[in-house]
Amino acid sequence: MVRNRMLVLAVALAAMPVSAPGATWYVDQSGGGDAQSIQAALDICSAGDTVLVAPGTYSIDSPLYPNDCFSKPLYIIGEAGAAGTIIDCAGSAHGFVLSGGIYIIRGFTVSGASASGIVVNLAFSGEIVVRNCVLKGNSGSGIDIIQSTSTINILGNIIHSNGTGISSSESNGICIIGNTISGHGGVDGAGISIVDCNPVANIIWNNIIVDNTYMLYNTSLTMQFEYNDIYNNLNNQAPYIGTGGNFSLDPQFCSVFPRSDGNFFLQSDSPCASGNHPLGLPCGLIGAFDVDCGTTSAESSSWSRLKSLHGN
Repeated sequence: MVRNRMLVLAVALAAMPVSAPGATWYVDQSGGGDAQSIQAALDICSAGDTVLVAPGTYSIDSPLYPNDCFSKPLYIIGEAGAAGTIIDCAGSAHGFVLSGGIYIIRGFTVSGASASGIVVNLAFSGEIVVRNCVLKGNSGSGIDIIQSTSTINILGNIIHSNGTGISSSESNGICIIGNTISGHGGVDGAGISIVDCNPVANIIWNNIIVDNTYMLYNTSLTMQFEYNDIYNNLNNQAPYIGTGGNFSLDPQFCSVFPRSDGNFFLQSDSPCASGNHPLGLPCGLIGAFDVDCGTTSAESSSWSRLKSLHGN
């Protein structure tokens, strides 16, 4: 069981290369790139390209819609990672809106939407990856998946202080792996909500799900829920504790108030750190951030490095 599980995880991670073979379109608000806004770059790029966004805060007044990309992936990457590439949705209902296609979104903070940070809507083919992002402070969901049959990979993200963390309705093929999901309160606040999904397995592995009103709101017919730390959620966590390698222990974040300062890194003796599973199970890291109490930065990508790889 563990071997099969780790094999699927390795395949999911291998499907997300750092760079793409097409052109790179550099977004720089100061005018030093190919476009001054993210949407302007999305309008001119095509399948196989990379939209690389310079550090800064990008305020939007309408959702970001990428072009349809089915033949090759479209890469949308924050150059300085989520800590330095921020999409402020204070004037918009959503951050990104994705339909069918192949998209990799990595290294953004998306916050302040009046609805949801990232929406996958009516995606009936393709594959979507949301990786190493921060989704916070959105009134609806951090990530909302609506009537989708695409493969949706949600990997290594910090998702906190939204209405709901991850919401999925009438969808399947969802892989939620290695995320930290915290602080979704209120009457209906759920870390993860999977409702009326098709009878195809959804995978929820190696996540830290803490301090939510509902740990998991679920009417899905089939689900693989394994190796998660489910701690201090008010509802729904008890039936999962002690099954499938799931446990309920304080993850021991470096910060006392991680939802305020963004420091979700782990202390060295955290039960979620690699090699520290309380039952000695070989599941690797649980959650988005590893042990490193002295660091709060996120993964970054170099424009010059990507340009040289692409030959641009």
